[in-house]
Amino acid sequence: MEAGRRIARIAGAPGVCYPSSAMDKESVCFADLWDLADQIGKGELSPVEVVEAHLQRIEALNPKLFAFLEVTADLARREAKTAEAEIAAGRHRGPLHGVPYGAKDIFDTAGIRTTHGSSFFRDRVPAADAESVARLKRAGAVLLGKCHTHEFAAAATTINPHYGTTRNPWNLERIAGGSSGGSAAAVAAGLCPAALGSDTGGSIRTPAAFCGVVGLKPTHGRVSLAGVCPNVLSFDHVGPITRTARDAALVLQAIAGYDPHDPMSRDVPLQNFSARFGAGICGARIALCPDFTGHAEVDHEVSAAFERAVGTLRELGAWVETVPFPHYDRIERTMTAVRGAEFAEFHRPFYTKNPDGYGADVRARVESALQVQLDDYVRALRERELLRREVEELFRRVDAIVLPSAPATAAPIATLMARVNGKDVACPWLHRPFLTPHNLTGCPAVSVPMGFSADRLPLSLQIVGRRGARRRFWGSPTPTKRPPRSFGRRGRPTPERDQGVRRHVVQRVIERVSPGLHRPRPGGDARVLRRSARLPGRLFIGNAGELQFLRQPSGRGLTEVYRCLTELARHTWGIWGIEGSPVSFGWVDQTATLSNEDASRKNAAFKTRHSSR
Repeated sequence: MEAGRRIARIAGAPGVCYPSSAMDKESVCFADLWDLADQIGKGELSPVEVVEAHLQRIEALNPKLFAFLEVTADLARREAKTAEAEIAAGRHRGPLHGVPYGAKDIFDTAGIRTTHGSSFFRDRVPAADAESVARLKRAGAVLLGKCHTHEFAAAATTINPHYGTTRNPWNLERIAGGSSGGSAAAVAAGLCPAALGSDTGGSIRTPAAFCGVVGLKPTHGRVSLAGVCPNVLSFDHVGPITRTARDAALVLQAIAGYDPHDPMSRDVPLQNFSARFGAGICGARIALCPDFTGHAEVDHEVSAAFERAVGTLRELGAWVETVPFPHYDRIERTMTAVRGAEFAEFHRPFYTKNPDGYGADVRARVESALQVQLDDYVRALRERELLRREVEELFRRVDAIVLPSAPATAAPIATLMARVNGKDVACPWLHRPFLTPHNLTGCPAVSVPMGFSADRLPLSLQIVGRRGARRRFWGSPTPTKRPPRSFGRRGRPTPERDQGVRRHVVQRVIERVSPGLHRPRPGGDARVLRRSARLPGRLFIGNAGELQFLRQPSGRGLTEVYRCLTELARHTWGIWGIEGSPVSFGWVDQTATLSNEDASRKNAAFKTRHSSR
């Protein structure tokens, strides 16, 4: 336990930003990838210095963590020198040029041993790179080595009987999660700013959750699977593990795109994944859906942190509502058949040749998978398509679903028993109800940190979006349609709900009144929205904020303001209807603070004057 605390202190807090000047080696190792890329591009940091700092940290901590199975120090130093020379010569390839990363040991790397975590491939050295590794190489990124994985990426602990166990940087006696446990532990401990992982049933998101970092599973087919050891091909996803969401977007930008050599690859336009960061989530429609997990039990510490996270989303202006999805039993049956048949297809020749070449847990999974019948698989494929349509229909009404990434913190390595509300629960498949359904549907999902338990172990929030969405899957900050009836109109109104409705109506006022209006900044009430100090017109709407006009509206413009305020009244207790919350109304030269009663009278007068225009 104490050793784990020492590593956690050494590792620091993931996601910390450091000043760009005079960065020491530890600061370099914990700088965000985005900041490293910026400073390398400007010539303020040398790729050689950055790579050397990470290699020294790997040398110091990897014997305790076992995050890297193979460290390619000599190759990394050569690639860093090449990147430094190219940047100095003005041939900067892009934001990842000279930035180091790790790759899970199921990604082929030309000339570098790739074992798949298996005894069957102990001495295998591929001749070519996996497509995602090749794209990072073309972007100028520097490979530090191969990150440890569970055997054949087939379980969630990264306890590997052939090569060893990856330990959690926050507590060395706890699992790092899996199967991309080495990738997550390396990023969390500052051994690399980013790492490639794969996700078949949660293998990116589980270790990201347990290690307190960001793990992104993109839409299925968004990133090529070519050169990656298959697990369940129609469930498999490739994605980044980083310390911030923006860093994940930066890596995804480099590895995403159509690959004609991958039968699962989707030929869709490539968007700029970083373009809208910072735009806010005001007006986003976010769903809570316990049905999607089969109402699986969640530990009280996770539940409390999740409720705080949902409260934060509401404070930022998102619409949050619980929605039904009565199809979990169908999802579970379908997952079992598809997962078993496709897993068996890959492993049948290895098992037939040498069943003793597997560790006990993966061998048991192979033997179970071999029992799946062809008829069951065919029926499951049809059922999967129907379920995907049900999920698509759900996402017509919402922008994202939020839920915990895991129901408990990382389990002890010695027992593999997680604590859920005071009870010991076997942990190897505890994550499945929360994560695996989104592999079946192919929807993008990301695990992000949401605090710590009393034992200082990370807790994690999962955000799930619509498959193939062409915008950020957590929603647009500037909605142009009224939220659906299921949002904000059922049940007793609350101040939190009213606050979200008010923000939405503020957006509609801005969009509909005239081109001379401009949009509010996200993040809090009563913020003055300015383009210039000379602008004279401001309309105060309760505690939802201030609208600032290029000119004071009149005529039709003022009528549109009133219509939007009337819409607000239909959704909430009234335009000024939150008890105990005096509001301000009026233009900048006649603003006054009114009681609720006075506000009601003023609203009636306002309606009389302007409803006929």
